[in-house]
Amino acid sequence: AGLQIKVSRDGFNYVYRKDIARSKYEVPLVYFDLGNDFQDLANAIYRDDRNVDIGYDFIRGSDINFDIHEQLYSYYFLLRSILKGIFPIQNLLNYDEVLNVSIKLDLQERSDSYVNILQV
Repeated sequence: AGLQIKVSRDGFNYVYRKDIARSKYEVPLVYFDLGNDFQDLANAIYRDDRNVDIGYDFIRGSDINFDIHEQLYSYYFLLRSILKGIFPIQNLLNYDEVLNVSIKLDLQERSDSYVNILQV
């Protein structure tokens, strides 16, 4: 058993043209559509009469886990800045305290408790 996972803001070029149109998949493909284009790809699959079962062969990542989708989206701009050389990755290593506070705030946001974890 296998599973392909793709994350993109431009699924038509990076998922549809490279994988689906070329029938390059053999296992279900889970697509986290950071550009909100899953439905466009699904429509193209139906239009082109591909032998792909939407929801089984081609699955929207946010339908499986919305929190993961949102977390991937929240990191998109940071990763883009790193990849474009705007924000050197070495700077992440220098910001341990900032990253720790960010992680703690994220945990606090997800928690139902009112404990102030910034002081933990």
